[in-house]
Amino acid sequence: MARIYNFYPLFFIFSDTSLVILNTSVLLPLILNLDMALSNNDVFKKLRVALKLRDDDIVQICSLVDFKVTKSEIGAIFRSEDHPKYMECGDQFLRNFLNGLVIHMREPLPKKKEN
Repeated sequence: MARIYNFYPLFFIFSDTSLVILNTSVLLPLILNLDMALSNNDVFKKLRVALKLRDDDIVQICSLVDFKVTKSEIGAIFRSEDHPKYMECGDQFLRNFLNGLVIHMREPLPKKKEN
């Protein structure tokens, strides 16, 4: 059974064996096979390509959730695994990037009025 999550303009569709990310602004499907056991680095690379993000954009997105990251750290994450300066993309890094991406795509929610 597939589960669908709407983070406009992104839609995430989860099934037992795959994850489909649809960007409605470009109508570009990104299909990730979960049978292949993708690493966080692979998921991050695929999102970067699908959303056409540059290093500056990623730094800005991470800053939306008060997560400090430098361009050199981003470069190390996108290097090949056999490179000496390769860095593993941790769960915290990917989680903060995804939370920032939701804010970036939706725009920040307005503050609630106090009564």
